[in-house]
Amino acid sequence: MMPKTVDKIVDIDIFQDVFGSIDKNFIKSIVSIASLFEDDGKNFLMMTKDSTFAYGDQICKMLSLKHDSSRPQPISSLNDMKIIQVDSGDNFVVLLTDDGRVYLASNDDVWDTKKTFKLITVSNNDDRFKMIACGESDFLLLRQDGTVFKSFDSSNDSEKSRPKRIEPVDDLRNVKLIACGLSHWFALTKREKLYLWGKNYYGQSDLDYCDDISEPTFAQFPIDSIDSRVKDIASGRYFSLILLENGQLYFCGIDLADADEFFFLKSVVSPKLVLSQVERIATSKYKRFALAYSKSSYYVWGRIYKHHWPSFTKLDDKFESFAAVVEKFTPSPFTFGLTSTFYQTEDCNHPFTKFKESIRQLFNHLHLQ
Repeated sequence: MMPKTVDKIVDIDIFQDVFGSIDKNFIKSIVSIASLFEDDGKNFLMMTKDSTFAYGDQICKMLSLKHDSSRPQPISSLNDMKIIQVDSGDNFVVLLTDDGRVYLASNDDVWDTKKTFKLITVSNNDDRFKMIACGESDFLLLRQDGTVFKSFDSSNDSEKSRPKRIEPVDDLRNVKLIACGLSHWFALTKREKLYLWGKNYYGQSDLDYCDDISEPTFAQFPIDSIDSRVKDIASGRYFSLILLENGQLYFCGIDLADADEFFFLKSVVSPKLVLSQVERIATSKYKRFALAYSKSSYYVWGRIYKHHWPSFTKLDDKFESFAAVVEKFTPSPFTFGLTSTFYQTEDCNHPFTKFKESIRQLFNHLHLQ
């Protein structure tokens, strides 16, 4: 299984308020973009055909670069690398390249990255990975042989910060999918067994009891046929979405129907079916909303900025991506991971734009006949 793509492509124009000072020719050269530290919507990695750039104060500080709102900063150490997945936690960024290598950057001493993107090795330099997933303060790595690795604190001594260690997660083998919420974790094996662990105070880890789970625990899920196997998992702040191959979407964790800001007042939802005929899902580990794409329409549940939907609600407007949905309701838009971009101008060379232009010309031609 390849790293999942939430949005296949996004119109970079939805970030015009953030990138307004950047030269338009540079904007046109961007082929993919990834938001970082989703809680502020102001830090990004941008990829052109040959180079990777940092944009935003926090990511630039991590790499000893100076943020300039009009000029994204090149990351020379990543030149000529093809990056296929990007994820981030509260104060770190993890990258996966097409040759299976993982790189980490942070300005926190516990990561010991020395102000650059550091190559991560867990056993030797020949380690190759196929998926990454970040929580708030730790991350998971899925090696190509199906072994899962996790970052751990090296010491409980609060007076002295020590570098974290990365070790295999016990009793997890032949894993094909990993996912992280704020501080809870999922792993799906090739035999369709779902394991979970981590924080579970609000039932976000799918089990009926609300205690923290110290080690991977098998989750008995209503899977009775090939069509009802797990297709995707998306974890938010204190809740999780589990999408089955048959299109059924299950939810567990803190009830997004509650508009109250105080978590301790909220009710907890045991795993329940919330939507059917779903194709794709998205959420943010820092936010309290769930998004779904079903029958050519986008649905939203929970709170985005100042807007709240007490249950999954179909949006009347037409959108081209989950990122466009978020941009509609918040001043701080963001992508869901690394996403290809297009720029809607007549002279743009992006193949997606060419396709749209070809369709327009076709209809004009038919109209003239």
